Amino acid sequence: MKALKVSLIVVAVLIAVVVVLAGAGIYFANRYVQSPAFKEQVLAAAHKELGLDVRIDQFKASLFSGVSLRGVTISNPKEFSGNLLTADTFVLRYRLLPLLHRRVEIEQLSLDKPVITLTRNDKSEWNYEKVGANQGETKPPVTTPQSTTAPAEKSPEAIPLNIVLSRLALTHGAVSLISEENKPLVKIDGIEFSSSVSFTDGKLAGTGKTSFDKVSVAEALFVQTLAAPVAMSADTIKLAPISGKIADGAVTGDAALQLTPAFKYMVNLQIKDSDVAKLLTEAGTKQAMNGKMQLTVSLKGSGGLPTIIGIERGICKVGEEMEIVGF
Repeated sequence: MKALKVSLIVVAVLIAVVVVLAGAGIYFANRYVQSPAFKEQVLAAAHKELGLDVRIDQFKASLFSGVSLRGVTISNPKEFSGNLLTADTFVLRYRLLPLLHRRVEIEQLSLDKPVITLTRNDKSEWNYEKVGANQGETKPPVTTPQSTTAPAEKSPEAIPLNIVLSRLALTHGAVSLISEENKPLVKIDGIEFSSSVSFTDGKLAGTGKTSFDKVSVAEALFVQTLAAPVAMSADTIKLAPISGKIADGAVTGDAALQLTPAFKYMVNLQIKDSDVAKLLTEAGTKQAMNGKMQLTVSLKGSGGLPTIIGIERGICKVGEEMEIVGF
């Protein structure tokens, strides 16, 4: 009986030691992720993966809750000047306990005041195409020696994690596309996006909303207060119905991104009662006509401008009916 009592005491002590060591390990791990050394390690890893310089003015991290970054800057590839991205803040908040049930719960993933600049050089290369440390490098082929042994049995598939993202948000954002002549192609200001997303049993689902204060095309065509609900599934992202204003007229329509089996996008827009004189004035051209314009545009593509095909039909109440196909 005495021996059993001693054994129980020893087991209890061992359990206590294990708990203390585990707690101490977690404590010191949490202290480490808050240290300048961890920040430098993160920056080095980001530079290695992106092949770009990354700067973070303020770095806060906790093993138990997440990461908060302020003053984020990602430089352009060496062939380009300026920055690819800047942002005031980046926040990632998560919960640890659901991991015990193979469930990832992210409470917040947000980016505030991001400014993204996509630039093309005189070789018609975009800066984002150069992202990646191994961009353009070729590796020698690896030959695998033939084996005379029987192939190993396949291991059973791992049980997938279920992921729940309660709040995915982008606030006060801006995106610019700049040509090789350093002229703006498209500029979008005042981007707002919020959504909740889940990936359960291998299926993606999510809903949200997005809005833009202003969309400028070649500094000649301006769309105001564009907004739309967003629906996401495993193979498609849809924006419908779209609403906005252009030259005091109404913009309506829908858009979709097909992700699988092949990337493709479709846009359908209807413009009603736009002021032609205001359109011409905003475009910086000499006013030559007045009236109201009705326009329907359908576009689809799978990449850049060369892939776009579409139909545009419109009529101006003081002009003649027009149709352009395959632009």
